[in-house]
Amino acid sequence: MKTLFLQVYYLLYKDLVIEWRQRVRIHAQVFLGLLVLLVISFAAGAENRQFKMVAPAFVWLTLLFSSISSLHESFLYEQQYDALNGLLLIPIQKSALFLSKALQNALFLCVLAVVLWPLTAVLFDIAWLQSWILLFITAVLGCFAISAPGTLLAGMTHTLKNKDVLLPLILYPLLIPVLIATIKSTTLLLSADLMQDALSWIQLLIAFNLIYWLMGTCLFAFVLNETST
Repeated sequence: MKTLFLQVYYLLYKDLVIEWRQRVRIHAQVFLGLLVLLVISFAAGAENRQFKMVAPAFVWLTLLFSSISSLHESFLYEQQYDALNGLLLIPIQKSALFLSKALQNALFLCVLAVVLWPLTAVLFDIAWLQSWILLFITAVLGCFAISAPGTLLAGMTHTLKNKDVLLPLILYPLLIPVLIATIKSTTLLLSADLMQDALSWIQLLIAFNLIYWLMGTCLFAFVLNETST
């Protein structure tokens, strides 16, 4: 277990250093997320009460659409420089490679969520400070639930020519339950959930994370064996 943790740490550190030196991916993701959210807010109208109720749906759909561009680039450097085969020659566990890539994508989504949520609160005049802890937990769980299957499918399709079409086509149906849980829990938290119904949706998000991360950890070795041959 300690060996796996160290392998994940060094692989994640390597990826974060590369991204920090270029910062193209995170800038593009934040810019795209802000652009989509601003267009939706101006089209809906900040004074419209009905659109205030569905503002969480706007945020999560924006996060979902922005995640696709980030997931496409998860294995970009490995594919361009044929570095994936080099990594496979190193005596590391293949699950460590998945965990490092998935954690990197989850961190990028969390950064985008931190940027989008305060902006949404300002644009739609939403009071969110009273339940910010549960909102933060929901945002982290939702970002991690998107990242795990997204990374697995990105690794499965990164060598295909039509990966830009296949990845969202396969990923979106898998994430429908996650989107429902995140939108419902966020909406309840922002509407003064006195019956604490949001906790049941948060528990459902935890279950989705356990399933998706366990599934990705177990299946990623088979994905690499197929794509590297």
